[in-house]
Amino acid sequence: MKKAQAKIAKRYAKALLESYQGAELDGVRHTLNLLAEMWHSVVALRESMLNPGIPLAKRQEVLSDIAQRCRPSDKKFYNFLCLLLENGRLAALPQVA
Repeated sequence: MKKAQAKIAKRYAKALLESYQGAELDGVRHTLNLLAEMWHSVVALRESMLNPGIPLAKRQEVLSDIAQRCRPSDKKFYNFLCLLLENGRLAALPQVA
């Protein structure tokens, strides 16, 4: 990973983690690690999330489903994933974790 990309991933991680406290923070870290593993191991997920030919709304639906399964009722986490998607930074998810 390029130095600039690592710096960007670090900023996203810091912003996310600063928005949680205590036990909630541990859960978010754990979820980020699980999602990073999924990102590496599920090629279809990675390819579909990075495919600009798939409408943004459809990719957001997939992220919503993932977020609901990992962190039910945590809208903040879902919004974070959407922010990564909308800003073209979802590929940095493993580095954010």
